[in-house]
Amino acid sequence: MEEHIERNKRVLEQWERFHRQEPVDESAVRPLILRSWKRCRLQGVRPDNASKVSLSPAALEKLLDRNADLVAVAKSIMEKLYNPISTSRSFISLSDAQGIVLHALWDNTGSYPIPHLAPGNLAAESASGTNAIGTCLVEHTPVETLASEHYCRSFHGWFCSAAPIRDSRNAIVGVLNVTLPSALYHHHTRGMMEAAAHAIAEQLRLRLLLQEQKAIIEMLDEGVVVLEGDGTIRTLNNKAQAMLDLPPDAVHGNHLFQRHHPGDPLGKRPIQRSGSVPPAQGRFAQLHAFAHPLGIGERPGADPARDQKDQGIRRARHRGQGRLY
Repeated sequence: MEEHIERNKRVLEQWERFHRQEPVDESAVRPLILRSWKRCRLQGVRPDNASKVSLSPAALEKLLDRNADLVAVAKSIMEKLYNPISTSRSFISLSDAQGIVLHALWDNTGSYPIPHLAPGNLAAESASGTNAIGTCLVEHTPVETLASEHYCRSFHGWFCSAAPIRDSRNAIVGVLNVTLPSALYHHHTRGMMEAAAHAIAEQLRLRLLLQEQKAIIEMLDEGVVVLEGDGTIRTLNNKAQAMLDLPPDAVHGNHLFQRHHPGDPLGKRPIQRSGSVPPAQGRFAQLHAFAHPLGIGERPGADPARDQKDQGIRRARHRGQGRLY
């Protein structure tokens, strides 16, 4: 604690010298911070009166729509990060690749000021000076800004730690940031934010893979069903849904075979159809059901010998006559 207090005093002295246009002791100010101060000066940022740039509600709504996946994935992780620090006048925010805050968590019953972190606010260096979010976007690396390292005096009471969120091409799509009172500075904070940003990035990549998988199976002429080990539908394409004559509310989380034949869990009987599906033109219509079966003998009343035979991926073909083989 005493070490970072002394460090802040040295940085504050250099901050004042910088704004008096005097030479700065570069050994007292981190190079990343000094580079940012110089950029802010060139952009005309006022150190004693940071500008507040905000989107209109309509513009923010459009931006949230464009970043819906990012916000949806980040929210649960942000809540887990925020819960332990919720009583410490702290903030956790998610910004887009331009530094506009998309989502933030803080104690809105408190009377303390919100440092450029309300949704719709711009946290880029051009508006807020040196800060973890804006400087992270310029430097393309995790950034911490402590007290007087901030370019604007109004942020000198805060400590911020931000980490970039990258997509599968390594491009920055957002920034995850935590802001705490400067007295609560801790050297482990950066690692925590990097790990959380990485978790968000991995979940975004997984979502993209699932979307690509869904697009691919929709392009197939065959019907495809992916089942859990107990026959519950995990996913299927529109072709399979039509072939099985399943209503939309029966698609996910329901049991495929027992829905039609409670006494036939393996689906060997003909499927009773309430309507008709036009036969495929020029070829047989096919339905492939990929299952992850339960372990041998795990089903009530299971026959281990039969389970051994059925172990692995089961494939079913529908040949246009309402029968699943």
